[in-house]
Amino acid sequence: IKIPNSVTTAMSRTTQKLQNGVGAECSVLIRYLHPARLISSTILNSSNNERLEGLLVIKKEEKVVNKKKAKCVVFRHEKFEEGTEIYAVERWVKVAKEGAASHYFDPTTTNTTTNATNSPPAASSSTTNPNDAGDDDPGVELPTGYTNFNRSSDDINIVRALGLDVDDDNDPVPENIPDDAGTRTRVTATTPANGVGLNEGQAWGWGGFDNRKMSGIFNVKPRLKCLFGPALQGISFVGMFLLFLGMPMIDMILVQTNMNMEGHQIEKGEFLRFLGIQLFMSTMSGFRQRDFWSMRPPDVETGAPYRFNKWMSRKRYEQILSALSHCSYEDKPFYRDRFWEVRRMVKMWNENMKDVFDCSWISCLDESMSIWNSKWTCPGWVFCPRKPWPFGNEYHSICCGLSGIMFAIEMVEGKDCPKECPH
Repeated sequence: IKIPNSVTTAMSRTTQKLQNGVGAECSVLIRYLHPARLISSTILNSSNNERLEGLLVIKKEEKVVNKKKAKCVVFRHEKFEEGTEIYAVERWVKVAKEGAASHYFDPTTTNTTTNATNSPPAASSSTTNPNDAGDDDPGVELPTGYTNFNRSSDDINIVRALGLDVDDDNDPVPENIPDDAGTRTRVTATTPANGVGLNEGQAWGWGGFDNRKMSGIFNVKPRLKCLFGPALQGISFVGMFLLFLGMPMIDMILVQTNMNMEGHQIEKGEFLRFLGIQLFMSTMSGFRQRDFWSMRPPDVETGAPYRFNKWMSRKRYEQILSALSHCSYEDKPFYRDRFWEVRRMVKMWNENMKDVFDCSWISCLDESMSIWNSKWTCPGWVFCPRKPWPFGNEYHSICCGLSGIMFAIEMVEGKDCPKECPH
């Protein structure tokens, strides 16, 4: 079939990318704008997929980003004081409106800039500072060999000298420490430093009686509030996952993600496949993301051991990943809060677990670490020497002692906790 020249010419015009140059109007994801401190102090609590529109291009020059020289586009914007220059690496710039043809940066070729919403950045590694993308204030660079830090006082002092939080308090609370006489010191506001023992008639130890049973308290078993009998026995792993994650959270993520999607909207079933792929990939290491969509059959020597093409194309997966969001810009607090997005998710999850699960008579309260592998710190970064992996975000978590189900968490925000945040 022969297509008329007029049609092919129109098609080429619609697919040709806009040229970048002086006077062009562009947009960039806020997390890719520099200088990071200036951006974060002017635009509070920016979301991961939030873009700054209306950037006026004034020049292109070489800048140092992440300790490396890179070609950057320099802008001016009405949000910043007159004469203030901000910039972004050229690859993250999306042209919305071209400037004069005589001012194109490269008039001989088509615009090579990419749309950041369709080309997600590579995952953070130990050698790349994710905060250099402009995502809030840059983190603190950790010293070489920090992954070998342990409980030694020298390592603890190094971390504290960097102004970072250290959780190395392994001692019991004062009122649980027996004194020389074998009694437990009861500490009050008027208690001397050496303690005065327990109240009259109290002693440290066990007298042979179970006070819980004497008080008529039963050994309650854990239970799901919404499932009984055959429905509970026949529930699948997916059903249990959705029950504990909570459909309100999934619905919220779908709404916010679809606001960032270009083209076909994501539906609930497709989103669950996306989550399954993410969780499945997290069980393996040493493979590139694209290896799971290779057209070559799995090989015992090279490449990933599984292929996901049957469930989702790589292009669609990357499109969902780049648009993924769970918070609306309208929900941002008026003050600087580096945890506003994750705080909302934690609150929703805790409320859902309260609605669907009852803990048994035994519960265990402990700290859990969310692993952070980068050599630059994240908001709320904590060094907890007693943990198997001591670096990252620390959560206070409580689990049912009989079922092993975690039903509430609370993030340790440390020095990054905003004073204005209600508690």
